Amino acid sequence: MHLVPSLVRRSLRKLMGVDRPLKTVSAVASATYRQRPTDNEDAVGTAECPAHGLRAVVIADGLGSQEHAGLGAQWSVETVTHLIESATRWSAPDMRHLFVQARQRLRERAEVYCAQENLVCDWEQSFGTTLIVAVEDEHSLWLGYVGNGAIWHVRGGFNEFSENQYLPWNALNYLNPHTLQNEHGKEALYRLISTAEDDDAEPTILQIQKDTVHGDLLMICTDGIHSNDQVNVGRTKDSTIWLKMEQPLLRFFEALKELFSRNDPETVTDQRLRAALERYLERLCADGLLDDDSSLGVIITSTALHYQAHRTKR
Repeated sequence: MHLVPSLVRRSLRKLMGVDRPLKTVSAVASATYRQRPTDNEDAVGTAECPAHGLRAVVIADGLGSQEHAGLGAQWSVETVTHLIESATRWSAPDMRHLFVQARQRLRERAEVYCAQENLVCDWEQSFGTTLIVAVEDEHSLWLGYVGNGAIWHVRGGFNEFSENQYLPWNALNYLNPHTLQNEHGKEALYRLISTAEDDDAEPTILQIQKDTVHGDLLMICTDGIHSNDQVNVGRTKDSTIWLKMEQPLLRFFEALKELFSRNDPETVTDQRLRAALERYLERLCADGLLDDDSSLGVIITSTALHYQAHRTKR
């Protein structure tokens, strides 16, 4: 038997005991590292294009070693969100176009800004930023990034594990950082959005087919929360290698569980998701678990909400 997508969704809703279609939710949040005197150099944004069924979260992390990096992050996010909201089509080349335009528009705005402020800028060391974009369309999840940070893809049944399974095995980080190790053992970006003529801003782009049963959750974040180039690796006396899972990431999964335990999944909205993310960051700050500005964006697909609603009615 062949069912068209709308009938499939209707059948799943009936099977799961959910009477009305649920809408994908998305939100972003950001926190400033209190011990740094400068302003938060991260930027975050959301975008929707109903005409093409697009919903997106965007984050950027201005490089602390460069001048005006916070503006670079802000302008890059503004460019990407505007392009998504005004999209006349959507495909893989359009994801790359977001990054091409972010870099081009950054240089244009930087030149105007420096002229207006009567500044002499070193274009090789100014306005640099990472950029991560996650976009949902009808059938797929699109991911694009330059720099570091993380992109966690989580199945809708992430909270069906035992208490001693601290990190659900149906969660995976897809962001392979654009970094090298410098002479001091620290990460050094080789791809970023910047005003430098020779900087490489070619994004890595991934497409994920949506999970039509369990649904999908996406979390994108700056390296203040998680990045593979900052994970501590150790070795025991018997040469066993271990990876330290940092508290901000573990706390994120706790926050997700709390979101669905405190709210009926059918009542989860963009606003409630944003409040949960802000509460999560506030707790990290209060417990001294942040050592950098930290930002994240989350998309929870409608199918994941349906699956969670079904769980609560079993």
